[in-house]
Amino acid sequence: MDDGAADRNQLRLNTQSFSKDENLLLAEFLHAKFGIEVQLNKDKDRYRLRIGAKGVKRFIEVVAPHVIPSMQYKLPL
Repeated sequence: MDDGAADRNQLRLNTQSFSKDENLLLAEFLHAKFGIEVQLNKDKDRYRLRIGAKGVKRFIEVVAPHVIPSMQYKLPL
């Protein structure tokens, strides 16, 4: 529950351990299953997921019920 960051009105999920193709699959899944708009963000020579302002609210709606109380401060509400 602590492998990402909020930056202004966007979220970055640190998925750099996955390949570019795997990140694309993750992005497609999040959009198809939950309606979350996700883009790839290049970090040095690797890729991670970026959720822009349009997708942040939906992302929080999806994950909030599963976040343990001690980590809820991480949700940028």
